[in-house]
Amino acid sequence: MKKKVLCIESNLSMRLVIQNVLSESFRVKTVSNIFDAMDQLPSSGFDCIVLSVEKRNLLPAALLHHLNTSCFLKDIPVVMIADYENEKLRKICDDYDVSGFFKKPFDPLRLYESVRTICYPPDTSQIILKKRKFLNLN
Repeated sequence: MKKKVLCIESNLSMRLVIQNVLSESFRVKTVSNIFDAMDQLPSSGFDCIVLSVEKRNLLPAALLHHLNTSCFLKDIPVVMIADYENEKLRKICDDYDVSGFFKKPFDPLRLYESVRTICYPPDTSQIILKKRKFLNLN
């Protein structure tokens, strides 16, 4: 079963790019603003959130605060895409334990890899087993 990803992006063309890149491996729900995202969050059981941040809009910090303080939503990892980067934004990412950060323009395939790694972490027991076989320890 595919993992569910919520994409919050105000730009329609960026939403379509992100949806096209992620839809092969994930069930993607896209919304254009934080308010629509807040409506989707309680009942949908998302495995990851891709959050776009614009310099003129401080609402994403409010969403991160809401996610972090909710006992039902605090374990949802967030990947942030921003059109700027400064010390304040880095502090927000650190404070709310953002799992990934991309500055626009970004490589959509790197975003896909980041979301895939978050949603489908490598099974460490398989890695150990492969290393043992490689070293001929079995």
